Amino acid sequence: MEDYISQLESMECTIEELERGFELLKKLDDLQLKSKEPPYLTTNLDDFVQGLTRYDELLIEKSQPHYNALKKEKGTTPTHIRQFEPIPTKPEHRTSIASLIEKYLHERSKNTRQSTINGYQTHLNTLVGIVDIEWIDELSPDILRGFKDSLAKIPPRHKVNKKYKNKTIKQVLEMVDDNTETIGDKTIDDYLTTIRSFLKWMLDNQYITTDFTTILKFNRKKKPQNKETAVFTTDDLNKIFSIKEFQTTESHKRPFRYWIPLIMMFTGARTNEVSQLRTSDIRKTTEEIWYFDFNDDGNSQIKTQSGIRQVPIHKTLIELGFIKYFESLESNILLFSDLKPDRDGKYYRKVSKFFNESYRGKNGVLDFVGINKQTREGRKVMYSFRHTFINAMKQMLMDPQVVKEICGHEKNDVTYDRYGEDLDPKTLKKEIDKVQFDCKLPPPW
Repeated sequence: MEDYISQLESMECTIEELERGFELLKKLDDLQLKSKEPPYLTTNLDDFVQGLTRYDELLIEKSQPHYNALKKEKGTTPTHIRQFEPIPTKPEHRTSIASLIEKYLHERSKNTRQSTINGYQTHLNTLVGIVDIEWIDELSPDILRGFKDSLAKIPPRHKVNKKYKNKTIKQVLEMVDDNTETIGDKTIDDYLTTIRSFLKWMLDNQYITTDFTTILKFNRKKKPQNKETAVFTTDDLNKIFSIKEFQTTESHKRPFRYWIPLIMMFTGARTNEVSQLRTSDIRKTTEEIWYFDFNDDGNSQIKTQSGIRQVPIHKTLIELGFIKYFESLESNILLFSDLKPDRDGKYYRKVSKFFNESYRGKNGVLDFVGINKQTREGRKVMYSFRHTFINAMKQMLMDPQVVKEICGHEKNDVTYDRYGEDLDPKTLKKEIDKVQFDCKLPPPW
């Protein structure tokens, strides 16, 4: 035995490496003897040998003489020097969830916009982060039910919230309590729709044999469409237009802070539609009618086909100096050159952050001026400017077809869609100029 100890001391490997070699040799013995209760994950000798790495083989080679010496002396299979958990080998036949997500997204990317693919990636990464499993054969109804429960506890915009900075999704979930604001039903439904599609794709391609999609069905609460986002009141608008971006030349440093809220308020356009406008999209008819040309040329993105439209510039915007601002841009390509596209090609992030998330130490402009974002009527956000404009036309009993053309909504009318041409700019100009608000507007640019 003393000889054995001296040999150990002279070996060019650590005790931990020797222990690992002993463990592998004991496993070999157990498997060769067909032990009824092998203390390891693999019970097949061929699988075990195939799973050995070159490093494992080196450890076995170094440990073999000492292992045999002890075995001969004691007449039994020696145990390793210290007990510790065995290191499981990676079975070759298992398929990782990560590899299937990559295949799924690759297939979908052939006929899907990249920004949509990025959304799918976010949803599927959240799935992996919450369930904490690596292999597809580990997926089970209980795991998916647990995921669905956890999803409903995620805080909104947690990736940009300083409170959760650099935290994994599991760490974020450990920080929430019953009083934490959580993502809305629509967001939950978006996540589950993506993941059901992924599960169905795996079933169709025979990566799984169980249909898990029914587990992730979601009964979304039905809300009236006009209740999801609330409109601004006259008092709200007065408060918003009281900040210095509207009252001083401060906005000249970042023109989008002055113009985008006003353009949305007097056109009903979506935030990104306005944020991505190029100078070439500001045009004039032969009858001298200025208009916004909302299109999907180049890198521009429009939500629906109906979103491609020409909207006359409201007389109030002209009175506030919009044409003067536009003509001062000279060689600028973008109407608001300090706005840059994000990885999804969207230009509105900086605008939304200023208005909804961060302004002078507060959570956006609304928080700064004391407007409650959560109301019984719905949420008040940047998008409320669009709803405020649409609501104004609704209260005026304006023709619904005019409203749809100006705001870029689907007409859903076979007669109008198939046979009717778009209204001419002169008619739309007359209608859009009827929209007025009782609030105190900011001084001209």
